[in-house]
Amino acid sequence: MNRAFLDDGKKYGNKAARRKAAAHEMGHALGLDHKANGTLMAKTMGHTSSDARPTTTDRNGYHALWD
Repeated sequence: MNRAFLDDGKKYGNKAARRKAAAHEMGHALGLDHKANGTLMAKTMGHTSSDARPTTTDRNGYHALWD
């Protein structure tokens, strides 16, 4: 998991940023790789979707692996 956002002390961000980090890391646990900016699986937190919800690109990646 992303230690900078999720470890004790919550070094970076607020509750919403931690939610985005957790959702992104869960995507990795499901086998998803980094995708385009604006998706939940974007490479950096500043470029992930603002609501911490999977985008169509994220969902398509999931279905490509698990359908």
